[in-house]
Amino acid sequence: MRTVGLALLLSLTTVAAPAEARKAAAGKPAFKAGDPEAIWIWHDAAGWHLRTTTARRTHAFRGVVRGQGFSEVKATRKTLDAKVIVLGDASIRFDFDSFEGIDGFDWKAAGPCTTWELRIDGRPMAERVHVGATGESPSVMPFDACE
Repeated sequence: MRTVGLALLLSLTTVAAPAEARKAAAGKPAFKAGDPEAIWIWHDAAGWHLRTTTARRTHAFRGVVRGQGFSEVKATRKTLDAKVIVLGDASIRFDFDSFEGIDGFDWKAAGPCTTWELRIDGRPMAERVHVGATGESPSVMPFDACE
C-alpha cells in the first residue's frame, strides 16, 4: 500500500505550485523536540533543511522535494539514510516515521526555489508545515519555497 501511495505522490509532484503558494524560506523557524507533529523547512548559508517534530506518538512523514542541482544530501540520523533518497540531481524522496524527537535531512541546491509535496500520516496537512524564520504555513499543497 505504501508503494502505491508513494507512486501517486510522485505523480502529483509533476505539477508546478501556483504562484500564491510561494513561501520565503530564509531563516530557521522556532521549534523544539516534543513539539506537535509538524514539518519545518528553511534555507540558510549552509543550504536547505527539513526537520520533523512529534509529541507522544509515532507519525509518518513522506514527501518529495523538487528543484535544481541537489547535492550533499545528509540525514540527521544514520538510520534515516536509506529513507531519504536522491532521485537524479533534481529531487529527493523521503519516507520515515518519527517519535518524540527531531528528525530530517539537509542538502544544497543549485537553484533558488524548491517545490514541495508533503504528507503527515498520509494527509497533505499544509497547516502543519512551517517555512522560514516566520514559520508561515502554505495555503496549498504542493507549494514552492525560495531562498
